[in-house]
Amino acid sequence: GSGRVAAMTVLLRAASEPAVLPAGVEQWRPATGRLGYSFSALGASLSRAVDVVFCGHLYMAPLAALIARLKRAKLVIQMHGIEAWPCPTRLLRAAVERADLILCVSRYTRARVLSWASVVPERVVVLPNTVDEIFTPGPSTLRASLGLKGKRVLLTVGRLDARERYKGHDRVMRAIPSLVAQGHD
Repeated sequence: GSGRVAAMTVLLRAASEPAVLPAGVEQWRPATGRLGYSFSALGASLSRAVDVVFCGHLYMAPLAALIARLKRAKLVIQMHGIEAWPCPTRLLRAAVERADLILCVSRYTRARVLSWASVVPERVVVLPNTVDEIFTPGPSTLRASLGLKGKRVLLTVGRLDARERYKGHDRVMRAIPSLVAQGHD
């Protein structure tokens, strides 16, 4: 065909409120727990034609691989980082090795995946997380209301978890008072 997506079904594991979606995109209500999510995903896939299964997390790869196999669909798996660095269980590894395309957020994650997965390197592609250009900093009433107009602002977006200290958020936070004391704004 034309390479265009005719319809997309999104199954979230959790959502606070339904999103406003573009035409052709359907979002199913989140299912409770892994088992509920699995049944919901299987139900969604069995009730419609599926050409591509996109799996957004390594831990759901076996379910995605099963659906892709049942529907004879292409399988795309997204690798985010730390969960993909060590060699996973045999079941997770088999699901990844079945993927037609593996998207990694960094060269480091790609190298780690290639160290344990038996796949051709061409199927493992780096696609960094990105932010749409509409989020480019501009005039902000929030900056003024917080007394930050004309000052540098440091923003980090990530999970703060003691198990993920390698990210260095704690070191940055400890360094800020020293930087301010040295006259940095």
